Amino acid sequence: MSIKSDNLVFLQKFRSLCDRKYQSQIEKYLNYLIANQDLLQPKISTICEMVEI
Repeated sequence: MSIKSDNLVFLQKFRSLCDRKYQSQIEKYLNYLIANQDLLQPKISTICEMVEI
């Protein structure tokens, strides 16, 4: 095997691991943020206003 093919195999295995390991957690975070978007928006606006000042 060449170095190039070894790197490709490694990256394919790494991507597969990340897909399985992190996909569900990312979906949970996204659902939480979408559900609480209305609550977070005033806080974000306040922070932006403070930064502008």
